[in-house]
Amino acid sequence: MFHHYKKVILGSAVGVLAIVLFGSIRVGAQNVTIDPNLNVSPNVISFETTFPGEVNFRPLTVNLSSEFIQSPIHDDVEYRIVQQTKPRVDTEAERDYCKQFPNDLSRCYPSLCPYLSKEPDGTPANDTGVHAFHDPTASSSIAYGRLAKSDNDTEDNWVIDLHTPCFRGQCDQDNPIPPQYQLDPALNGEVFGCDLVVEVERVSYSKDCPLCELDQSGNPVVVDVSSNVTIDFNQDPPTYSGDPALLPYFSYDKASTTPSGWNAIFNLGGKGLHLKPGVKITTTSVGIGNSKYAPGIIIKSNCTLAADAGSEISIKSINQDAGDILLNIGNDITINGLIRNEQTASLRRPGNITVASWCGDIVQGKTGWLDDSGRHYGARNINVLACDVGDIEINGLVWGHATIFSPALKSSPNINVSAFNGTVTVNANTPAPLLNNFGYGGGTYDIWGGLLSLIVGDDAPGAVRVQAHGDITVRGHGQDNHSSFGAISAKARTSDPHGGLIDARSIAGNIIGTDRAFDVSARNMHLPNLAHIILQAGQNIFLSRPGANNTFGPTVDNSTTGSNSKGGVNDIRGYQGGITNAVNSIISAFGSGTGAVSGTNNLQSCAGVVNPGIVTPADSNPGDDSGSCSSSSPQPLWPDCSVFPGLSMP
Repeated sequence: MFHHYKKVILGSAVGVLAIVLFGSIRVGAQNVTIDPNLNVSPNVISFETTFPGEVNFRPLTVNLSSEFIQSPIHDDVEYRIVQQTKPRVDTEAERDYCKQFPNDLSRCYPSLCPYLSKEPDGTPANDTGVHAFHDPTASSSIAYGRLAKSDNDTEDNWVIDLHTPCFRGQCDQDNPIPPQYQLDPALNGEVFGCDLVVEVERVSYSKDCPLCELDQSGNPVVVDVSSNVTIDFNQDPPTYSGDPALLPYFSYDKASTTPSGWNAIFNLGGKGLHLKPGVKITTTSVGIGNSKYAPGIIIKSNCTLAADAGSEISIKSINQDAGDILLNIGNDITINGLIRNEQTASLRRPGNITVASWCGDIVQGKTGWLDDSGRHYGARNINVLACDVGDIEINGLVWGHATIFSPALKSSPNINVSAFNGTVTVNANTPAPLLNNFGYGGGTYDIWGGLLSLIVGDDAPGAVRVQAHGDITVRGHGQDNHSSFGAISAKARTSDPHGGLIDARSIAGNIIGTDRAFDVSARNMHLPNLAHIILQAGQNIFLSRPGANNTFGPTVDNSTTGSNSKGGVNDIRGYQGGITNAVNSIISAFGSGTGAVSGTNNLQSCAGVVNPGIVTPADSNPGDDSGSCSSSSPQPLWPDCSVFPGLSMP
C-alpha cells in the first residue's frame, strides 16, 4: 500500500555562465549540474569579436538532471534566469562587490547584460523570455522556465541573442539601438561580460512512499505495546522479555567486538509502533560491577511511531560506552515520552540519539524529552531529521549535556536538526519552565523547552545546528527565578562560562526569532572564544520581542557580563531578502563590566536592514546591509540524511 504526498518546496541553486564581447573564452565543460535537479549546457558562452549592429545567437540548454528524472518523488522544477555584473575575478566577494559597484571597471567587466535577450523554445509555452535593451536589475528582466516530467517536458532550449550595441556618435542613423543603450566610445575594444545565473525557485514532490500496511478497513496496522520490553545481552543468544506484541519483530546484532556496538533491532516493516504510557524499551547493561556497556536500540518502520507521555526508550552504561539509539521511521513520528542515552559514572560516554522520518513530520510534544546525558568524558550527538518530505516541530526539550569534574572531556554534546525539504519550528514559549528549579551539576536552573547543549564544569561548549529548506521559526520565552537558557542555546558553565555555536540555515525560506530565541551569552575570558551565532536565510530574517518586558530578550544574545569578559560574534544574513529587527528586539554582542570587550555584529542582506530595535554594538559594516544579492542561498550544513550513520529508507 502507498500513501501519496505532494509538497511544493521553495529553493534555489546557482550556475554561472560567462559571456564576453570583443574577446574569446573557450567553452569548458559542456554540461554542468547546478544542483541535484538541473543541468545547464554550455557553462561558458563566447561571442568572440563582434561589430556594432550585429545580432549573434547562441544556444543555452537547461534540462532535468538524470537523478531528478530517475527519482520517483520528483515531478517539476520552476527556475529563473537572472543577470549580474561580471567580476574580473570570479569569487563570491567580487560578485557581491560588482553588484554594489558595477561601474568600477578595475574589478568589474563593462556590462553586456542589457544587450542579451533570452528566447524560450515555446514547446510547450510555459517559459517567459526577455528582449534585449533592458534594465538588468528590473524584475521584468528575469526570464522564467518550467520543466515537468508529467508534461514530458524535460529540456528547455533557450536562444541567447546578443544585440551588439554601437558607440555614441558612431551609430547608423537607422540603427534601432535606443540612445540610453549606446556605449561610451572610450570602451571600444574592451572585453564586456555578464553573468547569467540560473536559480531553481520551486521543486514539486509527488512522493509515493511505501508506508503503512493497511487492514481490511483501510486503516494502518499498528503494534500497540502496553508493557515493558527488555533485551538481555548477558545471555547468549540475547533474550527478550516483556510485552509479546513486539517479539515477532525482534532480532539482534552482535557483530561488534564490544557490547556498545551490539544492537537490539525491532523491524516492524509496514506496521506502525505505538508505545503506551508507562512502557519502557531498554537493553540490559553488559559487564561487571561499575564497568558496564549498554547495547544500542534500533527501531525501524515504514509506517509511524507514536510514543505516549510516560513512555521511555532508554539505555544506560556505567564507566563504559553506550551504544546508539536509532529510530528510523518511514512516516510521521510523535514523541511525547522520553528517549534517553545515558552514561552515569566517571568514564566513557553515552551514544548518539537519532530520530529520523523519511516521508512524514516529526512532532515532539511538551512532555517529550530527547536526552543525551554524560559525565566527565562528555556526551555525544542528538540528530532529529526529516530526511525527504516532512516538517519538524519541537515543543518539548532536546538536551545534550554532561557534568565534567576532571580534565577528561572527549566530546561536547552537539544537536543537529534538519528538515531537508520542510520547515523547522521550535516552540519554547510556554508560560513556565518545563523543568522548574531543576538541580544539575551543582547549580539550579529553570529549563524551558527547545534545543540545549550544556556542559557544566568544563569550558568547551558544544553546538546546535539547524537546517531547513523552508522557514526556521524559533519562539523563545522570558526568565523566571533561576539561570535559564534561550530557545536554542549552547553553553559551557564554569567559573568562566563559555558560549558555543548556533548555526541556523534556511536554504530557501525565512528565519523568524521571537523573544529569547538564540542564546550563547557567556563571559568567554579565556581563549579560544567560540561564542558564535550564525543565522542565514535564503529569504528574510525577522526578529522581534513580543514579550512583556526586557526579561524576554535579547532575541539574539551573544553578550557578556563581568570583568575582562568578551562578547562573541553574530553573523546574520538574508540572501535574497532583508533583515528586520523589530521594536524592542535586541541583537547583542555587548560587553559590560570593567575591562569587558564587546563582540561583533555582522548584518548583511540583499533587500536591506530595517532596525527600529537595537543592534549593540552597531553593525560592523553598514555598507553590505543591502545589495548583497549575488549568492541566492546559504550553503547547506548537510546535503541529505546519508551523511548520518546508519540511515537509509527503512
